[in-house]
Amino acid sequence: MKTERWRNAPWTLEIYGLLGGLGLRADSSWFFHVSYAVYLTVRRPDRAMLAERWLYPAVAQHYHTGSLDIKRSICFAVDLIWKTDRRTLRAITRCPLERKPHPTEFVALLAACLAGGNAA
Repeated sequence: MKTERWRNAPWTLEIYGLLGGLGLRADSSWFFHVSYAVYLTVRRPDRAMLAERWLYPAVAQHYHTGSLDIKRSICFAVDLIWKTDRRTLRAITRCPLERKPHPTEFVALLAACLAGGNAA
């Protein structure tokens, strides 16, 4: 089953830890939308910039929701982190981040951080 593969994937705990380190809590669906988007991007970094055509629809299909809900979830996470803990985001990603990242950039930054072994 597809959901079981995701839960047992080696990246799952690392992604949850990374998001938790940024102050996000696993108490709503948006946390899981973001984590699955990061997971898919780690697996297929070449498709990271195809958010509207590939990433959002893939996450939406997995969670039986719409692409716009996925984009909203990621935007919510970016906004929350930017307001509450941008210093940690900068430290984890090792980027100066002079402006709030776009949703796709945020997911790509976290995926690159995990793939490169830079997670906090």
